[in-house]
Amino acid sequence: MKMFIHSALTPGDLDVVELELLEWSPTNCIERGSPEYEIGAAAILTLFREGKRTSAAIRSGIERHKWLRHPG
Repeated sequence: MKMFIHSALTPGDLDVVELELLEWSPTNCIERGSPEYEIGAAAILTLFREGKRTSAAIRSGIERHKWLRHPG
């Protein structure tokens, strides 16, 4: 847990997270700035911090994440 809380993200890390968020949000009709978008961003960031460091791994995590599969 300590590593999760104290981990730093690089600009490259944020690019991977942003790419998946930008792919996920329109697929689920989620608008940027909405509460659902913020929840999705937090969930995708958490997937990354849990060790899913590639786009493929994040997409796999999204497919298994109950809320990200069926937001709202």
